[in-house]
Amino acid sequence: MFVRITAIRRLFYVSCLFIGICLVINQIRQYRTEPNAIVYKPGPDIDLYVDANGSFIHHMKYEILQFVEIPLQDRFNEFYNYVDQQTELKDYFTFVPQTAYHITLTTLKDEISENEEHIKTLIREQQTLDKDETFTLCLGKQVYNLEQKEIRIELEFQNNFLEQNITKYQKRWTNTFPDLIVEHRKTFYVTIAYQYKTIPSKEMFDQFNEIIQNWQDFTFEVYVEPIEICSYADLLLYKPIVPDDPTTVKPIPEEVDEEKNEKDER
Repeated sequence: MFVRITAIRRLFYVSCLFIGICLVINQIRQYRTEPNAIVYKPGPDIDLYVDANGSFIHHMKYEILQFVEIPLQDRFNEFYNYVDQQTELKDYFTFVPQTAYHITLTTLKDEISENEEHIKTLIREQQTLDKDETFTLCLGKQVYNLEQKEIRIELEFQNNFLEQNITKYQKRWTNTFPDLIVEHRKTFYVTIAYQYKTIPSKEMFDQFNEIIQNWQDFTFEVYVEPIEICSYADLLLYKPIVPDDPTTVKPIPEEVDEEKNEKDER
């Protein structure tokens, strides 16, 4: 009787081990792709920044950021022209105009505008930042994150700018206005496009990924403008907390052109 129970236990343990091995093998087969390959995830239709029609969503937000210098450097501009010609991508992604390209250093709380003291605090910080030279060079390293419903270019600060400036500033911001901070970014990127419609199949996802992969593992220079604290109603309209002209905002040239065309038609 004892021998029979022992045999059953052994059979049970062997069965569990066999099932475990099968599960591991299945996982390996599922994810055994090239390094940095991404997995198809359809996801919801609506993004945080664009609606289901591909239009930018209006909401008041605040960030500490650096705009990419325009005109773009030659290699970056080649990439822009490349993706701009991919008409299939535009059926699923809304592309950000060049003049809205930026890297976010720190995200701030949305309700800042409701408190005058918060605004004054940020104005003082901007005035302090303006005393430093924060125009700098970055390197565009990689196009990635299609699986996160965005097309991004990863940027890397040069000449120890991260350690000597960004890290120092973020610590100061934490000490000066901790209640206003949502997140300090530790990795930096420029968002090129936002997905607004579900990609219907893995085959199409892989096709888009192949388009992006054509520009993987390349580097090019990206100059970023001095650090600014900005509010924005959407990703097309930014307003510095201390503008040169209080009545102006940072518009997108395409919008200016459209307004001019409408006036000409009248």
